[in-house]
Amino acid sequence: MTALLRAEELALLLIRPKGGWQASRYDVADILAGGLLGELADEEQIDRRVDAGDFWGRRRVHTDGWEPPPDPSLARVWHVADQGKSATSVQQAVAKFAIDEVVGRLQARELVTVTKRAVLGDKVELMDTSTRDAIRTRLRAIILDGVEVTDRDRSQLWLLHHTHQSPVLRDAMREWLTIHRFVRDLGRPEWPEKAAIDVVQGRAAAVASA
Repeated sequence: MTALLRAEELALLLIRPKGGWQASRYDVADILAGGLLGELADEEQIDRRVDAGDFWGRRRVHTDGWEPPPDPSLARVWHVADQGKSATSVQQAVAKFAIDEVVGRLQARELVTVTKRAVLGDKVELMDTSTRDAIRTRLRAIILDGVEVTDRDRSQLWLLHHTHQSPVLRDAMREWLTIHRFVRDLGRPEWPEKAAIDVVQGRAAAVASA
């Protein structure tokens, strides 16, 4: 079986012990979209650059190479990025299908079940917690024990912490400051994770000011 995508790992972390999402469905969609786009960016399948002749110097998302990646989920994201749109537009387009895409993969791996509900939306539940617990243990070891951080880990920690989902990594409230300091020391989030974070934070600010 192939390794989990970082978005699949994020989804497992964001499922409550008794089922359902830790965050709103909108925020989960954006976090998973940031994970999918981050996967392609780290593999140098997509980048963000200024088009030749663009008077305003706007940076747009483009694909690198002629062929999409072999993974069907990443290929779907690649085709969205192949349209030369802004980072925010690409983020929002991928977020529209990110949950269904990632949860479908997890179902195929027999890691989650989905119960159809007409009113409240589908309920996602973990089939067992061992995979989720292993991911959580890996990220906690990076934060608390000084294990070397990879680009994948950095991406996931940015997406969780800056969208206020880092409690999924805590065993106790007192660990909040340790996690905060660690992620702060990773530096400011970069594209494409920053695009996801900006959308989530912008939504929260809009709700707070309403």
